[in-house]
Amino acid sequence: AGKSAEGGKAGATKEGRAAAAANLSSEQRSEIKSTLGKSGGDRVKVDFDINVGVALPTHVHTHVRPLPATIVRLVPAYEGYSYIVLADGRIVIIEPASYEIVTIITV
Repeated sequence: AGKSAEGGKAGATKEGRAAAAANLSSEQRSEIKSTLGKSGGDRVKVDFDINVGVALPTHVHTHVRPLPATIVRLVPAYEGYSYIVLADGRIVIIEPASYEIVTIITV
C-alpha cells in the first residue's frame, strides 16, 4: 500500500528549490502564518495525506492561490509558488509546475 517513491524523477534543481523553500527560520514561518492565515481565502478540507513531496489531486487545484508578493520578498525561493490553507489551519506551500507540496506550516 506504500506509494512513497523517493527521488527517482526529481531533478537536482527541483530538489534544490524545495530544500531552499523548506529551510525557513521561525521568523519567516511566523510571518507566513500571520499573512496567509488571515487572508480570508477558503479553507480546504482534504481527503489525502498531507506530506512534503505529495502532489495535490486535481480536484484541489481550484483552491490553490499564488503566494502574495510580501511572502516572496520574505522567502525569495518561493517566487512563483502557490499555497492553500487547510481546514485545520495548516498552510501548505506548493510548487506550481508539479503541484507538489514543498512546505507545511502548522499553526
